[in-house]
Amino acid sequence: MPADPFGHGAERSPVAALDLLKGVENTTWLRGVCEVNEKRSTPRAQTFLKALAICPDGLPAIDCLICDISETGARLQPADGGVITAFPERFELLVPRSGERYRVRVAWRGVSELGVAFEVTQDRP
Repeated sequence: MPADPFGHGAERSPVAALDLLKGVENTTWLRGVCEVNEKRSTPRAQTFLKALAICPDGLPAIDCLICDISETGARLQPADGGVITAFPERFELLVPRSGERYRVRVAWRGVSELGVAFEVTQDRP
């Protein structure tokens, strides 16, 4: 397995990302009209989980909110008026509530939110 640039050994597979939603109230699976315009290969679940973007190279962590999540990625908003440009291209997403960590890369950036894709290494299913 490649060296972990973040210096952490505990990492979950992207497929386990939806496990974060177990026991979370007010989680709604997007269905019907939302799926008509949906371009993603996996459905996203709406949630409002607090998270931290752990940046490489000792840069400060960024507080953020996971707006929705799927097996392949998530949509994030920076907390407290943070800026989208503060997020590096690759970082580790930490969910303090569960202790889960995911390696992610930025897939797109909007004005007030960004989409990230979970990275999968070759030696992982």
